[in-house]
Amino acid sequence: MNEKIIVLIPSLNPEKEFINYIKNLIKAYPNMDIIIVNDGSSNEKDAIFKEISKIKNTKVLTHETNKGKGEALKTGFKYFLDNYKKGSLVTADSDGQHSIEDIINIGISLINEKEKTLVIGTRDFTLKEVPFRSKLGNNITSFIFEKRFKRHITDTQSGLRGLTYDFIKDIINLNGSHFEYEINILKEAVKQKINIKEIKIKTLYFNNNKTSNYKTIKDSIKICKEIFRK
Repeated sequence: MNEKIIVLIPSLNPEKEFINYIKNLIKAYPNMDIIIVNDGSSNEKDAIFKEISKIKNTKVLTHETNKGKGEALKTGFKYFLDNYKKGSLVTADSDGQHSIEDIINIGISLINEKEKTLVIGTRDFTLKEVPFRSKLGNNITSFIFEKRFKRHITDTQSGLRGLTYDFIKDIINLNGSHFEYEINILKEAVKQKINIKEIKIKTLYFNNNKTSNYKTIKDSIKICKEIFRK
């Protein structure tokens, strides 16, 4: 019997394809629980989340208003800590950017991990198909993060991460309601000198990544401010 993998997916206004994405995740790895946080999506998306809530091993949590990805992650982390007493959690995005195979591999990499660990799914930004705004945003934050903390993280903005139970307890109350929360997780990992693993993943973008809620300049500035915040 495969060990259980728990996946957390924050979601804002997903497309209908998200339903099959969840079904295929469960099909590929039946011993998986999926926590989805509807972060204040429009009413037109209610049918999508209702359909997803019917899928086995899937729990949908809802923010009545949009609070930001950071708050959606915290809501999912709290549910995880309240309902599971051990194990690890994989975070992924709802836009199909993370392959099912990579999500499972990240989860499997943490199954026997005894120490506090953060696993980062790392994309290849040298590929031609990477949208310029995605490459620019990550290069800026990765460069500044390394200058500030003397630790190179190839993909500082990857939403595909694996986190052990004890480390989640340490980060659930960190500052940040939006994308800057994810950089604060990296800061905490470096501060604690915990085990940080980078695993290469497929680099997938659809429709030039236009469905992403990341605002290249605005959110990069927020993230850079958090990098320098004490």
